[in-house]
Amino acid sequence: MKSPTHTVGIPADPLIQVGEVSAGPVTASLGLGLDTSVKVGQDSVSVNVLGTGIQIGRIIKISLFGSTIAVKIP
Repeated sequence: MKSPTHTVGIPADPLIQVGEVSAGPVTASLGLGLDTSVKVGQDSVSVNVLGTGIQIGRIIKISLFGSTIAVKIP
């Protein structure tokens, strides 16, 4: 069963996503997004303002205007 996630803001998918690359636990994507949201889940917290933000939890993710780099913690 999936844990509940509480969201405040305007979550949106990237307007444009050029590509994505994965190597082991690291994933990087290049795109353009302007989503603004605050999400609190059972195992993560994220904050984004105009596509720039951070997620902390089992996945550590940093976003800059929709482009992201993420590392999955084992």
